[in-house]
Amino acid sequence: MDPSKIKSYLNNILKNNITKNANIAYIDFPLYGNVGDQYIFLGAASFLKDNGNKIQYASSLYGYSTKGAKKNINAETIILCGGGGNFGDLYRKHQNLRNKIVSDFPDNLIIFLPQSIHYKSDDYLSSDMSLLKKHKNLIIMARDEMSFDLLKGFQLNAILTPDTAHYLYNGYIKKHTPGKKCLYLLRKDKEATKEDDKYSDKKSVDWVDLLSYFDKKVCIRILKWMSKISRLFKINDFSYYPAIVYYKIVRFRIDHYILRYDKVITSRLHGYIIALLNDCEVETLDNSYGKIKKYKDFLMSVKLK
Repeated sequence: MDPSKIKSYLNNILKNNITKNANIAYIDFPLYGNVGDQYIFLGAASFLKDNGNKIQYASSLYGYSTKGAKKNINAETIILCGGGGNFGDLYRKHQNLRNKIVSDFPDNLIIFLPQSIHYKSDDYLSSDMSLLKKHKNLIIMARDEMSFDLLKGFQLNAILTPDTAHYLYNGYIKKHTPGKKCLYLLRKDKEATKEDDKYSDKKSVDWVDLLSYFDKKVCIRILKWMSKISRLFKINDFSYYPAIVYYKIVRFRIDHYILRYDKVITSRLHGYIIALLNDCEVETLDNSYGKIKKYKDFLMSVKLK
């Protein structure tokens, strides 16, 4: 899988849908310890910078208020909602925020950046799709064919799109440090499966293990605090740019940690993507609803030029 071709394919889709130099509202950037979501955000922010877009308004999950958003967003603003794997009923707070954006801004162009979709409840699925269908200027980017087909089945405007973390590929030849053979980057959260137990005799890590106490208890807490103050005063979320700076530091550390290994075995989708970004050999296990296999099948199916 050629990471430069994936980036080019992603870039073309984003450019075709996000007007160059347009004002942007970026909603639901991550303020938590999921490194994969941090890479997603960095990739999207990097594209917007290259595309000449101005961030007119930004908000995390913790910073959004309807009054604050409407004070900063006008009719021409393109609203982007952060991508990831939280579309559905597994991480309900994020879906509720997307639903609120759709209700608060019925006329703006709204784009949900690439998502994997998963529902356990048919009631949630039905109610969410009914709400989203009412918006006449909504584009939902899906990062696997099953999510795409589900959206199309509800007559929603969907586009198959790679994860925005691929935009971070820079084409430089990475220098791997020899000596450590295999990194086991395995889930320890509610998306973990028995497949992860195959390597129970190995020393494995998850994102939470790769972030320091200072990351979790100081940096992220300060960013959340900044975001909540923004909501209190109904202003633009001023944690947006500090979050970018901090996540760039995290990315530097994670990339160099992975480069110490010859191979990565992972049940994290972004363990797979980050390995690709760093030209590492990678083997994948799947999460609880087949997210990684569906994503890899999508990448294999597209014609990358």
